[in-house]
Amino acid sequence: MKAYLAQYEHVLSSRDALFAYCDTLPEAALYEIPQPFTASISQLLGHTINCYYFWMGETVLDKTPEFIEKDAQLSLSELSAHYEKVNGFMNELWEFPATRAISFQLRDQKGAASLLKLFTHVITHEYHHKGQIVMLSRMLGHTPKDTDIMR
Repeated sequence: MKAYLAQYEHVLSSRDALFAYCDTLPEAALYEIPQPFTASISQLLGHTINCYYFWMGETVLDKTPEFIEKDAQLSLSELSAHYEKVNGFMNELWEFPATRAISFQLRDQKGAASLLKLFTHVITHEYHHKGQIVMLSRMLGHTPKDTDIMR
């Protein structure tokens, strides 16, 4: 998985750009939920953290992360602290082979996936919600900064 470290570094750069942008927003904007959304910026960030916690922390590394409550409205500094834990989990993965099969149970279904597939899932999941966060901020009247990898 060492080859994917460089890819994750791009994810970190993009995430840093998103947090820098969110830091320019009025604090209240982090907690607003405009229609048709059902979650705030803070809650969407918490949800993506929980995805990393479940797949990488719990499923791959057999850790017991402190999941964020679904309706929690955490500050950017609290969310950053959780992402530092995510980064710690990710740093433990680079020595594993990408083809390593990981068994899991999701809801009532058992399955298996390669570490590469799970890595791909968590980063694409983060980018999906990053797009929602940028759109949500635009709906709240703010002009998003470029948070793409290629910026």
